[in-house]
Amino acid sequence: MKGIERQVDIAARFGISWQSVSMIQRGKMYAASSKVSYWTADEDAKIREAIELGYNFTRMATHVGRSASAVSGRAYRLGLTSGQPRT
Repeated sequence: MKGIERQVDIAARFGISWQSVSMIQRGKMYAASSKVSYWTADEDAKIREAIELGYNFTRMATHVGRSASAVSGRAYRLGLTSGQPRT
């Protein structure tokens, strides 16, 4: 078995369990980057600014750089409304 490392040895090298190595090998587990994008204070300020300018959520989304539903949800959680009817 020259050139082949055992799962136990790989696990020891990376500081993880051999079960984790096995799951990674079978494609059951991997280190994927998080898709979560947290809101920043700057983005919250842009939402507040857009509301003061009278933007609707669709226009706010362009201003902030997020989807309209994301901006709408964030504004709701901040206790804000656009003041514009849906178009």
